[in-house]
Amino acid sequence: MIKPTALIHTDALRREYPANWVLAKSLEAAGYNVILSSRSSTQRLLRFFTPDVVILSHVFSLSERELASLHKRGARIFSNEVEGEIEGNQLGISGTYPKEIAYQYFEKIFTWSIWSAGWLVKERQVDPARVSATGSIRLSLLRHFKSRPGRQRIGILSRFEIINTFDGRHPFDNLMSMDVRDTRGRAYLERTVVEMESFAITCQVIESLVSKGIAVSIRPHPNEGIEAYQLLQKKYGPLLDVDSSTDYMGWLERLSTVVGTLSSAYTEPYLLGIPIVSIDALQESNYQSAHMNPFMETFSQACHRPRDLPALLEMCADLQLAAIKNPELQQQLSAIYSLSNQVDPIEKVVLAVGHTASSAHKLSGVFAKPAKLMLDVLSLVSCVWKKSPKLAFRTHRIYNYNTLLHHPSSFMRGIGSAQTNSTGHGQASSP
Repeated sequence: MIKPTALIHTDALRREYPANWVLAKSLEAAGYNVILSSRSSTQRLLRFFTPDVVILSHVFSLSERELASLHKRGARIFSNEVEGEIEGNQLGISGTYPKEIAYQYFEKIFTWSIWSAGWLVKERQVDPARVSATGSIRLSLLRHFKSRPGRQRIGILSRFEIINTFDGRHPFDNLMSMDVRDTRGRAYLERTVVEMESFAITCQVIESLVSKGIAVSIRPHPNEGIEAYQLLQKKYGPLLDVDSSTDYMGWLERLSTVVGTLSSAYTEPYLLGIPIVSIDALQESNYQSAHMNPFMETFSQACHRPRDLPALLEMCADLQLAAIKNPELQQQLSAIYSLSNQVDPIEKVVLAVGHTASSAHKLSGVFAKPAKLMLDVLSLVSCVWKKSPKLAFRTHRIYNYNTLLHHPSSFMRGIGSAQTNSTGHGQASSP
């Protein structure tokens, strides 16, 4: 008897891989063979194979024609939200769930919040039975967190993707095709100025901390060029570590304090009780765009906001610095992430997917996984034939899950071992 096959699409590797890997382990425990795919492999695999279950990161991950073909072949299609929205952000949610999508092909859409689920029902006329506010599966990892800082270590969340593009693109490339008078153009210019100032302040923070013998670990945004951080390492020496791993939770385990600009990435350290210190109050330039206001107002409540550099450094050096606890923010985060749900988000997804004893698509069950491995090999080989092989490989490694390149961290393996022990199925293999 061939087990049913589930394919999980990972759109942005560093954002989604750890939680998707744990979801894969849970589906394996429920009796599925699981394939983790990516931007470079999902569409190619689905052209020739029909998994029993397909879980997409966005409703637009596949075209309407591809969705229709999958549906006709009997695949059960799900969408698991990876970018939730603050209640009332009409611009953001209308981008996440465009009007032209053929929603009838989705058996269920998993959203972070009740508000998003209700919006889909009202604005996109999705059957309420096909929408479920499960919360974010990334937050399923929180219950496995064990703080292991060992020594004082300051973590810096960086976001300089405009001034430090992952592909080395010169600003001229963007500006030549941009109307600086429209919304997108003004937002680009505004963000460029904000990033430049926050980078300069971040460097001041790093220099001051390492001069005091305090270890610093900086985590670049996934859309940044990692190579540029060699300049920082060269200047600030061995006390500065650059973390380019896919495992955000594993990185947080090593930290005593988190520093950075206002970010939704504050969610995890806030909920874990890790002190957060924001540099935004030190900046003269900040976001002014109206659509950023709800975001700024929400996450500014998660952190200490010192008004000058000496005060910030004093907070970072304080081993007794307490994490912010804000009832209003807790309520807002609960609404965004459905934190009041009694059932864990990953468990809710697995329960909704359910279980069938055997695959309805036996050839896919046998050959899809080897085909995925072959695609991963070919993806690496194809980088050699690109105009810039180094850039092609770097882009592939940053964004696309590849069986040969990406492996679970010790934090992720610990969760996998715990699941194996609790189900008694023996050691699980990596998808």
